Amino acid sequence: MKNVAQANPFGDVVSKNNRVTSWMIRLLRTIKSIPKGNEYVYSLKCKLPERVMQCYWVTKANAARVKSDYNRMHFETIKFHQCWENFKFTDAYFVKIVEWATKKNIPVFIHVRNQTQIKELIRFIKNL
Repeated sequence: MKNVAQANPFGDVVSKNNRVTSWMIRLLRTIKSIPKGNEYVYSLKCKLPERVMQCYWVTKANAARVKSDYNRMHFETIKFHQCWENFKFTDAYFVKIVEWATKKNIPVFIHVRNQTQIKELIRFIKNL
């Protein structure tokens, strides 16, 4: 990829790269690989529990299974990724899972798509 930071080192390089990443992910339909990835990391955690902590990647497709997967995997944190899957911080599945994770003291990592979404996330957090 082109080094866009070189021309404007103080610009919003991340958002530009995230747009390209989102486009490639949609084109390749790689979002479907996330459940397999969660299972793979769980298998590593089972083999090396002293070295591997699992971050469970939540998508719209696996959102309904988060609680049951947690009962089986006991993952240490969860992750949402707006570059891989477009969602809003007001989407019911997102709110429900974040509230559940908060009650369980499970950290939530969110890879935000752009600066606008950062502001939306701050509003969401203030309303929790």
